[in-house]
Formats: sequence, C-alpha cells, structure tokens
Amino acid sequence: MFDVGFGEIFFLGIIAIIVLGPEKLPEVLRYIAKLKRKFDILKNDLNNSLQKELELNQLKHEVNAEMSNLRILEKKLDLYLKNITAEEIPEQKYYPVEHFVTPIPFNAKFILDHLMSWPCFEVQSSTSSKHRSKHRSDNNRE
Repeated sequence: MFDVGFGEIFFLGIIAIIVLGPEKLPEVLRYIAKLKRKFDILKNDLNNSLQKELELNQLKHEVNAEMSNLRILEKKLDLYLKNITAEEIPEQKYYPVEHFVTPIPFNAKFILDHLMSWPCFEVQSSTSSKHRSKHRSDNNRE
C-alpha cells in the first residue's frame, strides 16, 4: 500500500529507538496497536452502517413501489364497489343452526353407535333411530 521496503522499515525502527529510547518504545508500539484496532473497528462499523443504509434504501424503494400498487388496487376496488347497485346484492337470510340437516358420512356407523349411548346427543335419521333403540335396549339388558 505504501510501498515501503525492509530497509526503510529497519531505518525507521532505529530512529524510533534513538528518539524514544528502549524504555518508551514498547509503550508507543502498544499505543499505536490500540489506535490501529480502534481504527479497524471504526472502519468496520462504518462499512456495516453503510451496508445497512443501502439495504434500507432498497427496502424503502420496494415498499414505495408496493404502496403505489396498493393505491392503484384501492382505486380499482372503489370504482368496482361504486358500480355495484343494491339490486345486484342478494338478500342474505340467516337460519338458526337447528334447522340445518347435515348428512351423515357413509363410514360413520361406529361413531353413531357410540354417540347414541350419550344422552347429550340426539341424531335424527331413519338409521339412527333404529340404532338408538337397538343400542338402548342393549344397554337396558345389562
């Protein structure tokens, strides 16, 4: 990087020993090493923060693009909802749950036989009444 050869480094070392003396030279070298470590940490932190900033800018641009797409979709949805008239919306009727008849699956015989013995369940179908009466009569025999 600085294009310094061995002879030049050797010459700088001898001058440092003459100027600083052998007692202060180790302290100065430790201080220079600490400064280099701090500089490296600062450089790495700066690189990391710049990288994060670049990623944040990229994410910000992506979010802005998606927000513009959402605004376009919102305008289309508003236009669609304005075009719907009250006659086009069917009247919704709500029925109580007990009025619904649910067909029993084909392989439910085992479950039905066991549920019939529970007093909290009341299943209404032609097969279930036969099973219930048969099952209750079996229970009464025991």
